[in-house]
Amino acid sequence: MPVNNLQSKMTEFVSALHEHYSLSAPINVESFVKVIGGEIIKSTDLPYNISGCVKKVDDTSFCIYVRNTEAENRRRFTVAHELGHLFFDMGFVTDPETWKKIPSGTSYNRSVNYYAQESVANVFAAEFLMPKNEFISVFNKNIKDSMVNMTSVAMYFGVSVDAAVTRGRWLGLLEW
Repeated sequence: MPVNNLQSKMTEFVSALHEHYSLSAPINVESFVKVIGGEIIKSTDLPYNISGCVKKVDDTSFCIYVRNTEAENRRRFTVAHELGHLFFDMGFVTDPETWKKIPSGTSYNRSVNYYAQESVANVFAAEFLMPKNEFISVFNKNIKDSMVNMTSVAMYFGVSVDAAVTRGRWLGLLEW
């Protein structure tokens, strides 16, 4: 699927999630995960190079494991990233046939399309936590003397400054 088509579908899907669940920034990811049938487990057992993972529990539920030593805003992004894998790679809600084929107890597995899947999950997380129109509005409200206070933008959305800067770059508001 072409990138623009995927981006369009993702934006549409995220907008539908925000509308259906009345989500607003900063999104309470723990509450959202519970509402859709999941659980977040803060773990000390993840390998050093893994921030999180998602596992199918049964046909209607899942667990997201996140490293318990990471900062809260980083954990929030990790949860949103794992939701991206859940929806787009595992098919939870979005592709019932794919979801049905995944055995219970199975974690999301990286495939030969690893970098593409990670990119999609990151784009989902950014879109989910920092919706485009709201981000642009908050960004513009934080401009003073031709400078943007990205710390304030990041705090508004409950993400790291790096995540907010990257979102601003992807939206063409900041230079790469």
